[in-house]
Order: sequence, then C-alpha cells, then structure tokens
Amino acid sequence: MKTTSEELLIQIRNQIVAYQLNVKSDNKAHRYNINDRAESFTIPLFKLLFKWDGLEDLNKKEVNFPGIDLGDFNNRISIQVTSGTSLEKVKNTLNQFIEREYYNRFGRLIVFMIQEKQSSYSQLSIDTICNDKFNFNVKNDIYDLSDLLQFAKSLSLDELEKILKLFQDETGFVENQPISHKPVSKNSLFSAPNDPPFEIGLLNLLEIGFPETLFIAEWNFTKKQLGTRLRNDRKLVQEALEQKNLKFAADWVTNEKQIITFHDLGDELIPLAKIVDQGTVTELGTQEFYENPVYRNKFVELLQRCLQQKLYKLGIQWQNEEKEYIFVPVDKQDDVREIRWKGEKADTRTVYKKISDLKDKTKTYCHEHFSFQSRFYEFDQLWYLAVTPDWFYSSDGYKRAWYTIEEKRKYKKLVEANQNVSTHVRFIHSFISTNNPQDNHQINMFADSNATPHTYNFLWIKNPQEIGHLPRLHDLNWRSVSSNESSDLGMIPSQDVEDI
Repeated sequence: MKTTSEELLIQIRNQIVAYQLNVKSDNKAHRYNINDRAESFTIPLFKLLFKWDGLEDLNKKEVNFPGIDLGDFNNRISIQVTSGTSLEKVKNTLNQFIEREYYNRFGRLIVFMIQEKQSSYSQLSIDTICNDKFNFNVKNDIYDLSDLLQFAKSLSLDELEKILKLFQDETGFVENQPISHKPVSKNSLFSAPNDPPFEIGLLNLLEIGFPETLFIAEWNFTKKQLGTRLRNDRKLVQEALEQKNLKFAADWVTNEKQIITFHDLGDELIPLAKIVDQGTVTELGTQEFYENPVYRNKFVELLQRCLQQKLYKLGIQWQNEEKEYIFVPVDKQDDVREIRWKGEKADTRTVYKKISDLKDKTKTYCHEHFSFQSRFYEFDQLWYLAVTPDWFYSSDGYKRAWYTIEEKRKYKKLVEANQNVSTHVRFIHSFISTNNPQDNHQINMFADSNATPHTYNFLWIKNPQEIGHLPRLHDLNWRSVSSNESSDLGMIPSQDVEDI
C-alpha cells in the first residue's frame, strides 16, 4: 500500500525529534560537528521546501561571508544556520549583516535554528539594529524544524519522500523496518557498537482534546462604571465580578473588551454571563478560531488557563516566578505528599516533602516539589501538551527559595537517568488524566484522596507519543558528570534530597 502524505509527515516529524536529540546530546558533550554538517544538510532541504535552486554554501566561496552560511544570489536569500536560539544570537547575526552591508546583495535574511526556537523574540530590539536599513521580522524570518514541517504540508509525495530520506541519512533512524535491515549512517551520532542500536522512545508530547466550540462575548461594563484605573484587562474582569460579589474559575481569556472561554456565556447561571452583553454572545468552532492568525496566541493562552484550572483541582499549582507547575501538599500542614500509582508496577511517589534543617530538625530548611514545565504545540490539526519534568524548591510551600537550593536542583536533575525521566513523563500523564471526562477508570490508579476531583470538561489528556526503533542514546554519553562538576555541585548527600 502506497504511503500517504499524512503518514510521511508523521515520519518526518519523528525524524525531527531524532535530529534534535542528536543536536542536544552532541552539544551537551561539547561535540559541535553536527552544527557544521547542518549547513550541508540545510541546502537540499531548503531547495525542496522553497525551490531556492541557487542555494549554496557561502563558506566555500572565495569571498567569505562572516555571519551568514548559505545564500541564493538569484533569489537574494541568505541564511544563518545555528544551534543557538537566544535573542542575542539573532542580534549578533543581524549586527554583522548590517555592518557588512549584506543587504546590498540579499533582500532577505533567515535565521534557521536546528534546535527549538524560543516562544517569542523582541521585534523592538531587532528594529533598533536594522535602523530602517533592512527589514527583519522575528515572526517570519526565524525558522526552526517545526516551522519547516508546516511548509512541507504543501509538497508532493515524491518531495516528502526525498525530505524523509534526507533526515534518515542524517539521523540513522528508519521506521518500520526490521532492526537487522536498518541502515546506520557512518555519520550517525548515536553510536552503540556493542548494544542493540535501537530502542523505544517516549516523547514528552501528550495529545490533548478540547470542546469543538467556544464562546466569545463583549463585556457590559466600562472602567468609569467600575470606578477604577486598572489597565490590565484580566484584572478589570475580576474587578467587575468582585463588585457583583461573584467569583469564577481561571479558564477564560480577554481580547479587546471581549471574554473568550469554553464555558457557555449564554448560560445565565455562569458568573461570567453576568458581566457580558448577552446580545453579543457568539459560539464559534474551535478549529475556525485557532486557525485565524489574529486569535492563534489567544487560543494557546486559553489552553494554558484551562490547564491551570484542570491541575488546580489535582493539587498542582502554577508557580508564576518559575513559570512551571508544582505539586503542593493536600493540606498545608502536611510534611509529605505521596501518591500511589501503577506504572509498570505499583509504586509510591513522593511529589512533595518538607526538608528539615540539618542543625535543627524542628525547623524546615526548604520544601521540595516535583514539578514540570508545559508548552502547547499543533501538528496537522492535532494539539499536544509538552511536559518537561523538573524539581522546584520553595521557602514556604510556594515562594522560590533563593539560597543554596539551586545547587540541589542541578544535582538532582544531573543524576537522573534517561529511564527516570521517562517514568516521570508517564507518571505526569497518568496523574493529570485522572479528571478527564469519560476517563474516570484511571482514578483507581491513585490512592491520594486529592486525585479524585470533579471531572474537568474543557481539556483532556490523551496518550503519550512514542517512537519505535529510535537510535540508542546512552545515559553516560548525554548526562556524564565530570569530577569537576561533581565537586562544584558539592556532591549533595542522598539523605538531604531523596529521589522520588
């Protein structure tokens, strides 16, 4: 049976994950040859995607072009290929571009990041550098591999197969073939000569679901009516509710004097319905809404608010300083929070505990919280929640501890093996699924009384994503701890901070 475009795009997406693992593991081990190879890899990739047939390696020209790597003189396109993702890296590239007046030869500069780019970049900082000499748009001219996947959707089957082959040759990862027949590139960075070269990979992507429609309505109050000078729209809505002695959950967002939510704003039993103009209540298809570029960011914000509300019911709070979710005690007086769950086998996990002062056991030195960062992605109209397991240390059960705790955190993360991180992801998935609609069978996996909340209907978690036959990545290669690093971290004793 012939492979479809959708199947090829999924395989390319999996290749992107494997490629980024290559980059991450090599840079961590201070091997940077993949950055050099990325330039040669990018040329055929961009030719297929954008039809820039004149694209060439400028480093091989007699006249060198510091600051840019690739160029197509016919189409006046220049490209910087980099594993750096910071705003500073973009600014440095543009500074060279402007100082050397490359804009006289190229009408466009693209910064192509082979690792995941930041969620946003300051356009004002860029405009200050360009100073009207050149136009660089942070939204349109900074690419990463996920952006390229979006461009690939319009390609033919033959072109998609060629792109897939490019990635396969680079990563040594080929799906749906017997292991014994898998070609392994001599340049593959996953080298394990004495072990089976492939393993099952668990992505930190959890597919999510949400209602098919949402509601938008204009609010029915003004600042003057509220008697306030508040400028923050969210605080204005909260003030309007408070003045009516009303409270409401966190799962809504504002946009130009409108409220957007999955809650039915036409239902007068809902507090938000009391502060909107009922004549403006509009029900929209969720896909129609998020595919509109004007509302795209608002939709992601709404998903974050829904996640915040869903997790709050599970005893997981948003820590605003650290921008991550932390497990908190069921009762503030509790010294420890343990959760019974069933992964490969029944187990108990400590997700919160007080750590006593070593000199005075009656005093609390700090609070240790299992935590995770979150981010939403969309591929082919499917939405995913990316979770990154982490550790957080607080001074009072919420506020960040600013003393020597950061060293504990670094060491704890450093000594965790690949399998531990995988288990963390599985645990997070299982636990935050417990208040899914139509998924209550999972609740019995947990003994924690706080794990049986009312169902949350506006965001549900589906299965985690796996990749079969990933090139094996040895723990010792990507998380090796040098003697100097161990010394710098003070080799914190295990009795101070126990593993989950």
